Amino acid sequence: MAYSHRPQGWPLPGWIFWIRIAQGALALLILILTAVAAAEFLQGANAAFLVTPYPGFGFTWFAFSWTLVYLPVATWLIPNLNAKCKPLIILLVLELFTTLWWLVAFALLADNSSTLATWLDTDYTNIKAGVGLTQASAAFGAAEL
Repeated sequence: MAYSHRPQGWPLPGWIFWIRIAQGALALLILILTAVAAAEFLQGANAAFLVTPYPGFGFTWFAFSWTLVYLPVATWLIPNLNAKCKPLIILLVLELFTTLWWLVAFALLADNSSTLATWLDTDYTNIKAGVGLTQASAAFGAAEL
């Protein structure tokens, strides 16, 4: 049997695949909730009217995009890297960035929902549903963390 200098990758625990599926499902749920909340607030207006004064929406969509790219990379690509590339350090750094993005996203959504709740005194009918969806997005963002 010949010696191969390249290892076949390091094995991940069996449960990590299910954790990655749960992360992807929560990220998709948060994306849907923030998109519906934005639709309730905007009612067909330009998205810049919501994203510019309330950055939680845009940053949440960025965190979803990051997660969409990160999950396959962390599950299938990084474990198969050569040991010289230090795959554990790469995975740790990417996981820390992912945690940071979701921490910032749910903090911004929580702040935005408290700011948007001041609109509840107006005659704007869809604001209550939009604020509720924004608060739910912040809560699920905390669960994603």
